[in-house]
Amino acid sequence: MSTLGHSDGLHTLGGAVEVAEVDGTQVVVCRGPRMKEASRKSMGVRWCFKCRGRHEFEWIVLMPVIDWDDDASIAAAMWGPTAHSECGGCKRQAGELFPGWSYRWEDDE
Repeated sequence: MSTLGHSDGLHTLGGAVEVAEVDGTQVVVCRGPRMKEASRKSMGVRWCFKCRGRHEFEWIVLMPVIDWDDDASIAAAMWGPTAHSECGGCKRQAGELFPGWSYRWEDDE
């Protein structure tokens, strides 16, 4: 997607929202906030089901970047930090999970 004005049927509206025209129908795309890395912690060597090899995995926590002069960025303050694992070999997320599995988030952690 292009964020510079108008290209390939996409039009930028205020930075965080884009409008694409597909077969005469307008589709609004709302991108999430810009994120920056807050922390990175080693998970050790694990099997990656995506690249099919043993690699070092890292647990990465991202947090929103807030620009107090931009209303869309301020609204992102309600978007909490997100976390994911990343394979050191293929750089894809959640490769150590068996296909179809996902993390279960607990309130007590």
